Amino acid sequence: MKNEKWLYLLITISVLLRLFLSAQLELGNDEVYYTIYAKQLQPGYFDHPPLVGYLISLTSLGSTLHSEFAIRLGAIACSLFNLWLIYEIVLLWSSRRGALIALALAAASPYLSLIAGTMIMPDSAMQTFWIAALYAALRIVSEKNPEKYFLLFGIMVGLASLSKIHGIMLWATLGLYILFFNIRQLKNPFLYLGFLATLIIISPYIIWNADNDFISFTFHQNRVNHFSSLQIDSFIRELLGGFLYNNPISYVLITIVVFRELRSNRSEQSPQQKFLLIAGGLPIVLFLSLSLFNDTLPHWSAPGFTCLIVYVGICLGKHEVGYFSEQRTGNWLKMALSLLCVAMVGLFSFISYYPGTTSGNKKLEMLGDGDPSLDLYGWKQASEKLQIFVNDSLHQKSITLVCSKWFPAAHVYHYIAEPNRFAMLTYGELQDLHTFRWFAPTNGAVSKDQPIYFITFSNMFQAPSTAVLNAFDITSTPVYIPILRNGVVAKYMVLYEMREK
Repeated sequence: MKNEKWLYLLITISVLLRLFLSAQLELGNDEVYYTIYAKQLQPGYFDHPPLVGYLISLTSLGSTLHSEFAIRLGAIACSLFNLWLIYEIVLLWSSRRGALIALALAAASPYLSLIAGTMIMPDSAMQTFWIAALYAALRIVSEKNPEKYFLLFGIMVGLASLSKIHGIMLWATLGLYILFFNIRQLKNPFLYLGFLATLIIISPYIIWNADNDFISFTFHQNRVNHFSSLQIDSFIRELLGGFLYNNPISYVLITIVVFRELRSNRSEQSPQQKFLLIAGGLPIVLFLSLSLFNDTLPHWSAPGFTCLIVYVGICLGKHEVGYFSEQRTGNWLKMALSLLCVAMVGLFSFISYYPGTTSGNKKLEMLGDGDPSLDLYGWKQASEKLQIFVNDSLHQKSITLVCSKWFPAAHVYHYIAEPNRFAMLTYGELQDLHTFRWFAPTNGAVSKDQPIYFITFSNMFQAPSTAVLNAFDITSTPVYIPILRNGVVAKYMVLYEMREK
């Protein structure tokens, strides 16, 4: 394929940039929250199944390694394996050219490479098992006697679902394919053995939920269970998010190839292509539909685009589709990979060096509000400045910190309380604390001689909650400690001195 050397070079550069980002950027709100999973391993958690916690525990050696790189290493390893697996899958049913196209599209995807492939998220491991399940499913639809692949599919879907419950959609995909194109497989007992394998694998998570009022399922159900009024803004956000999360250039290429294939070669679609269209279309259509009435997140539908990347690789590996000749396809892929690399450099530069904040809210207690870059910036600086405040202003060695919501509680625990050996308490409702309802973060016994401070930050400001005020009295006006970015105040750490009632 023309441009092959350029594509491999850009893929290598993108991987190196991701390694750099994983080591240099502080953890975001969700990432640092999942480190709490790793500190208290159990079969389930309030928000998600447990596999992300086990992955973090593995790469951080049981949470003994605190560095961002160690915590994110599992995401990096999974993403690199995913690139190889996508390449090999397309190579089985297409050509080397098609495999390289799919490899480049996957490497250029912000979802696969950054959101799930650099940041540590439930999607990180889920994508690996999702793609492995795709391999098993494509074997099932290709072969006359696919018995062993039903079992492999069931195992992979089970593991994907232990990463993120979205994985179970793969069974819906296979079921639709069987109903429409190969209904005789309903008589195959291995189909049901595969489904049983999935149930066995996810059973600890289901049992944990049964013991906890099915809290994970009700939490997610409440997020997407509103159908009373249209939310056009949510739909536009989902649509635009899909465009950005999957790389604008790749998104256009994938869309054109899919529609041209359906228009001109519908009757010639192979079983593999038919399955991939269902597997790709189901999550995309589902979450776009839900976004008409609910607030959804664009990465929920992103696994569908993983399926379409494999579909495009198979299509373009077999024949040119309209405009996409070999030369033009190579140029599109180079642009997509270049855009991702530029975006990563820009992301790091902005988060690390933008002077102050982009927030339009300049009130002292709200400075930085609405600036998402601050989620990944200033936590180590806050830790250092709070240690200085405790030693020099309070003439103490330790204090007790109080939080009332999972963010910034996870950041406070990981970057401030744990390294400095500060005690920490959380008070609040379940919908505010999430997994902190089960996790007791206190480092050592809380001494009555230690000062107690409620801690929050101006970019995500939360006044002391009712639960906190029921347990403590505020004894002074808040203290504002500035967090600087490139010499300009970006946000404030806000401290309320408290006294137990």
